[in-house]
Amino acid sequence: MHDKRLKELAQVTDLAYQAQLQKSKPLLRQQAEIQSALAEIRQAEANRAIELKMADQLDPATRARADVYWSKWLERQKKMLIQKQTEIALKLEEERQAAAYAFGRKSVAEELLKIKRPGERYR
Repeated sequence: MHDKRLKELAQVTDLAYQAQLQKSKPLLRQQAEIQSALAEIRQAEANRAIELKMADQLDPATRARADVYWSKWLERQKKMLIQKQTEIALKLEEERQAAAYAFGRKSVAEELLKIKRPGERYR
């Protein structure tokens, strides 16, 4: 009777642990998307600098003004992405701690199952 309950406990704690691990996957995907967006912004900055240097038909004042507006827009985009990245990192840390807790419960249930001997009673 107790063996059956311990096996069920081990199964339930394993399922809870697996479910907890799955919660991190969307966050990791979002984190990768943000990294990609930041890389695109950095590349766009580099490309824009080259374009402005090669734009002979624009006078220097126009180039400077256009570059300032565009740079401000890029900075806002980067700040927004970095803020999201920070929020995701915080959520990932919370999920990591929850997964560690679930892993501990799973490990204890497995150890209880291993040390349980027939005829022995737990208090």
